Amino acid sequence: MEDYGNNEKITYLPRKLTEDGSGPFSNERPGDLCYFKPWGNLAMFYVDYHWDGLVRLGRFDGSFEQLGVGASSRRISSASGRDWLNFHGHFDVP
Repeated sequence: MEDYGNNEKITYLPRKLTEDGSGPFSNERPGDLCYFKPWGNLAMFYVDYHWDGLVRLGRFDGSFEQLGVGASSRRISSASGRDWLNFHGHFDVP
């Protein structure tokens, strides 16, 4: 994942996701995992943000240290255990 805009980490997907069932949301906060519709990438926000064109997929409710800062690979799953995303790279939060 790479830093973007000094408030998020982004990663690119092999293809765009469907936007079915998505809609505007409020109460944005650090830890949100979002899909950016125009570019088709994922974003994990680590500070406050607001941006139209996002689909919130979920929210990380722990400390970012639990993600394994600097780790080479991570898997993001739903609370039910279903895998959403496997990614490789660093997740270093400034």
